[in-house]
Amino acid sequence: MDRSYSDGIDTVSRNPLYLGFILIILSSWFCTPNPINVAAGAMAIILHHSIILREEKYLISDLGSEYTDYMKKTGRYLFSI
Repeated sequence: MDRSYSDGIDTVSRNPLYLGFILIILSSWFCTPNPINVAAGAMAIILHHSIILREEKYLISDLGSEYTDYMKKTGRYLFSI
């Protein structure tokens, strides 16, 4: 990897952008709890989770053990969750 993942937000989450997106969706559910909002948000979360899984497969094939070591230390969304 070209940059260090030993400090900053990358020690908390491998996907901070997607984590922020999911938090916005969850807060939207609390602000506007209607079925269309909940369904659209759920579909968006599922879609982005599938994108993350494909990105991880690519990064494992591209970076190998360096990325798998990073995966062991850092959770997909938040810490080891």
